[in-house]
Amino acid sequence: MRRLGFFLALLAGVLLPSLLVFPREIRLPAEGNLYGNVVIAEWFYRTERVQGTEVTTPRSFPLWPQGGGGKTADWLDGRIEASPGDVILLAPGAYSVQLWVFTPDVTITTDPSSQALATIQGTLEIDADGVTVDRIAVAGPHTVGTSPSGHGIELNQKLLSRVAIRNCQITGNPWTGIHIVGTGGEMAEIKVEDCAITGNGQDGLDAQNVALLVITGCTITGNGATNSGGVGVRLGHGIGEVILERTTVAGNRKADVCSADGKWGPRCNP
Repeated sequence: MRRLGFFLALLAGVLLPSLLVFPREIRLPAEGNLYGNVVIAEWFYRTERVQGTEVTTPRSFPLWPQGGGGKTADWLDGRIEASPGDVILLAPGAYSVQLWVFTPDVTITTDPSSQALATIQGTLEIDADGVTVDRIAVAGPHTVGTSPSGHGIELNQKLLSRVAIRNCQITGNPWTGIHIVGTGGEMAEIKVEDCAITGNGQDGLDAQNVALLVITGCTITGNGATNSGGVGVRLGHGIGEVILERTTVAGNRKADVCSADGKWGPRCNP
């Protein structure tokens, strides 16, 4: 019995530290690069033994799914390793970055000790489920020289089901403030809460193939700044339910709210 008790205690000492993985705070830019083309993911390189030799292979990421493109970890300017549940804290300031998120269930926010927001001057693309973006500004002008997109926040409908965007300022982006990308797939829920979505070149927000779209406590004004067809909220095909509460949608160029089927407003342009 003593030997059994010793063995169990030893086994617990080995296994428990690996099982008890606690969320952590990752502070940027002190703990990672935040310029150029940057990916947040759980891993970037895989090492395997092949015929007695260790071979390290960089992970490939579908960074521009609309064009079918892919880039390896070696190509990136910055790599941020994060696990589900981690909180990524950005110091206030303006960052010239294209940022892709492939780790599910992470939160990206400005350091809570600062009243000023961290500003991403590029596109923030969410490619993982359950991500929360809180207290972040995504604003023009976009300053990444090779930027493939003028949208503010992109949501890849093929790779995620739920996302929350809260207390953000999404302003002055060349194209749409919050934009759906990717082919195929259907999202269960998009929540946009207490955000300012203003002065973007095309639309403030567009949505398609989503079961529930919740927009509460937001200001959506002045969109269509450079595109005569720009609207505040564009509802495409495949929208199940829309909740629009305590939100000002006004002064957008073509229309404040339009929908593909005319259910929530005038029909959008083809």
